Amino acid sequence: MMKIDTYTPKDGDTVVSTIGGLANIKRFWQDIADNRIVLLPESLRSGFAPIIIDENDNYIVQGKVVDVVKGVKV
Repeated sequence: MMKIDTYTPKDGDTVVSTIGGLANIKRFWQDIADNRIVLLPESLRSGFAPIIIDENDNYIVQGKVVDVVKGVKV
């Protein structure tokens, strides 16, 4: 079974995406003035810079993050 999703990210959505085959979870923001997408980090750790995406990048949004589970003990 194949599921086709027509999700289009909106500014402020937290998305799961791949860039050149590497997955990431970032806050989505579309910079229309400069014709690019900016992925903003949500990490509390310092040192993570925004990722800038332009039309030449191999970039795919896989979906929207709807919940995060933290502190799971196994």
